Amino acid sequence: MYVTQDMNPLLMAAIGLFCLLILTFMQIRYRKSIQAIQHWVGESKEPKVWEKDDDADAERGRRRMMEMLAEYCLSKPGAKEDHPFGSEPLVAKVGGKIFALITGSSLSLKCDPVIAENLREQYAAVTPGYHLNKKHWNTVRVDGSIPEHELTDMIDHSYELVLKRIPKSERVSITSHSS
Repeated sequence: MYVTQDMNPLLMAAIGLFCLLILTFMQIRYRKSIQAIQHWVGESKEPKVWEKDDDADAERGRRRMMEMLAEYCLSKPGAKEDHPFGSEPLVAKVGGKIFALITGSSLSLKCDPVIAENLREQYAAVTPGYHLNKKHWNTVRVDGSIPEHELTDMIDHSYELVLKRIPKSERVSITSHSS
């Protein structure tokens, strides 16, 4: 459609508004992309959950956090540890189904698609699942930018989603053993 002088002024205003909205949306997406890149390369101004005095302390803190997250995953009722891909990643399963993949510096968790998008917008450290269904899985870089309680909430959500998909008889068995 071409804009001509004899077009309705209201239609021209609507086209102009539509173009303005598209440009604004593109600017917001561009800004978020730049922020994600800056965070990835360490130029983010986001506050860290733990302070990094030096690289050795940061590495120890990250390792402790990853160990704690792995222990938390395996403490869930019916959770089992598996290593189907070698020593890494540690795979946490419930009822034979994966709910977490844990590597040295990240964890991948199942997530409701709407919540997954929200988390990706909220945290630069949350990205679509690495080598997983990008709609239903998030990979979370554990770098101190996400509070511990948020990480455990993400694990709980993943566990519940997977548990919900297990046949009822098996699910009842798993939940009754935890009581």
